[in-house]
Amino acid sequence: MTSMFFNLSRNCSSSSKSSFKSLFRELERAGVQNVQTHAYIKEVYKKYFETSKQYCRAGEEMNHFADTFTTYLRSLREWNNVRLEFHAKGERSVEETARLVGFKLPHDPK
Repeated sequence: MTSMFFNLSRNCSSSSKSSFKSLFRELERAGVQNVQTHAYIKEVYKKYFETSKQYCRAGEEMNHFADTFTTYLRSLREWNNVRLEFHAKGERSVEETARLVGFKLPHDPK
């Protein structure tokens, strides 16, 4: 991930940097290792970065797109985790169901 950064510290605003880093972090977690994808995103950021001397609406739109796509990737990852945990795995016992929803059944000594 660090090899993909292109001197963000001097050229981009802090929101651009954080959007860029978040997007690449989520792409890594999603398992996207396509160099062309990384190169394309990097090129778009280079093209539309916001400097202190100019205000670029396209750069603002790029930040919005990056934030939206990052949110989508994060939500997809979290949904997958929830689905794997709670998806029906056949018939469950009462104890398993109680443990799944956070309850503890009373112990019944015989």
